[in-house]
Amino acid sequence: MLILGRLRWAYKNTYKSSNDLISGHKMPVNAGPEYAAAERKYEDAKTIPEKIKALEGMLRVAPNHKSSEVLRAGIKSKISKLKQQLEKQKTSKKTGHSFAIKREGAAQVVICGITNSGKSYLLSRLTNAKPTIADYEFTTKLPEIGILDYYGIKIQAIEIPAITQDFNYKENGPMLFAIIRNANLVVFLAKNDDELEFLRDEFNKAKIRLNKKRPNVAVKKEAAGGINVIGKTKIPHGRIVEMCRDHSIYNGIIEFHEDVSTEDFEDLLDTSTMFMPLLVIRNNFNEFDIERIKEQIWNKLHLIKVYTKTPGKEKDYPPIALKQNSTIKDLAVFIHKDFLHKFRFARVWGQSAKFAGQSLGMDHALKDNDVVELHLK
Repeated sequence: MLILGRLRWAYKNTYKSSNDLISGHKMPVNAGPEYAAAERKYEDAKTIPEKIKALEGMLRVAPNHKSSEVLRAGIKSKISKLKQQLEKQKTSKKTGHSFAIKREGAAQVVICGITNSGKSYLLSRLTNAKPTIADYEFTTKLPEIGILDYYGIKIQAIEIPAITQDFNYKENGPMLFAIIRNANLVVFLAKNDDELEFLRDEFNKAKIRLNKKRPNVAVKKEAAGGINVIGKTKIPHGRIVEMCRDHSIYNGIIEFHEDVSTEDFEDLLDTSTMFMPLLVIRNNFNEFDIERIKEQIWNKLHLIKVYTKTPGKEKDYPPIALKQNSTIKDLAVFIHKDFLHKFRFARVWGQSAKFAGQSLGMDHALKDNDVVELHLK
């Protein structure tokens, strides 16, 4: 009995810190010594950045399978709360310069990589920019800006200074990530898989999920009534309620249009999490195929080129950039809001028309390189 009692005491104390850390969920028995070491770092951490770094270390080595979803979501929730605390502290102390970049063109693209990855050279080839290019490290100190021309469409390209370890916690890290978050596309320039993994890890720390769709789950806050769940999901109802409360949602309707993991649901609830498209360019020390890269960027932006024309004349240049699946109505509003009231019909030449010059209405969806002739009252 004495031995059994000691075993119970040892078991209880072994899991005490894990219980405190992630809302009552014990450290998984298959987590391994790396997880235990990372957890000890968290327990020893004194400052908020140290705690965040330790928790991110735990997340990296935590088991990644179905039974560990709750554990990983709990760690993510803790990281999210600590980052909110850190952001409040930074806001209250904010001094010094910031990076204000005026948006230009149809879209904005950020080029990211580690030091000496070739970002400045790529920017100089893609755009009209003349950044400093050198063999020594950390040549780029501030964001460099250029304009990429794609068949007359202007796209703003921004080179971000070299991404380093714990970039989001460095002096200018949050401001540079704010520029990244404002962009339409992230471009990684990397020489190998290790560099790619490092960059992805730093973006994950900043709560930017790359090439990942936002979970198709609708969250509607209500004034009363508790948490009501609609749709099928494998996440237990009690866990959904707990996670919602962690994000100050006490009453609401959670509608699952698809089943998602606990981690993905945590990302959805955390409103600071961003979902962004990513284009990876390999720098293998050969000359860049600039035209191919421009086309890859264009395709990743999910835009279409639409030309307008006046009756009896050739099509106008440059074309107009619209989102994929845009309609004639979207084009009319883009040109001038008054065109909606004056619209009679449109003639269309191109992929979306059944025949050249087909007369169509406002709801017709346009395709890339279509030519549209608007007829107004």
